[in-house]
Amino acid sequence: MRDTFCDKYDDLEKLVTSLKPYDLQRASAIIRHLIIDGYPLVDQINRTYRLKITFPVAKITTPDLSRPLNRGLSYWDIQDGLYREDMKPELLESVKREKLLSKVVMLVEGVEITVKDAIKYEANYQGGVHNTEVDLTKQEVVKMDLLHRTIRVGGFRPTQRIMKAVGRTVLAGLKELRACARYTV
Repeated sequence: MRDTFCDKYDDLEKLVTSLKPYDLQRASAIIRHLIIDGYPLVDQINRTYRLKITFPVAKITTPDLSRPLNRGLSYWDIQDGLYREDMKPELLESVKREKLLSKVVMLVEGVEITVKDAIKYEANYQGGVHNTEVDLTKQEVVKMDLLHRTIRVGGFRPTQRIMKAVGRTVLAGLKELRACARYTV
């Protein structure tokens, strides 16, 4: 299991730097396996090491979009503002997994999309792992589908592009665990 964890971590490192939409879709699957699945890989591996795992995220407040400024689509997303390696430490906070997963990374027509929503949408609904229904509300899926037909961020669907920042955050949070898993027998 340690090798699987390390291989997925290493794959994620490569995928988050890619400019290919397919690679970011694959990143969503790995992120899901690492931190969301029923018994996530991080929990299976950390059972041995018992590290305090936290994830660096920017201290950013979600804007109030209750009154749109124009007649177009009401949309905001955090993208690289979630976490970058070059952010000043005073702009970051360390959060546990559940807080990371509940962090709002997009607002679409007043609907909040969290890190977990974006991962599940890409991994499950868009086919990163398989193409099935997701446990998002119909309103959330409709809003994200509308968003993806309307906006591209660097040539990617917005939830696909956010996988770069989410992936970097996950990698930073799991770096110590990966070192322990790779270098112990």
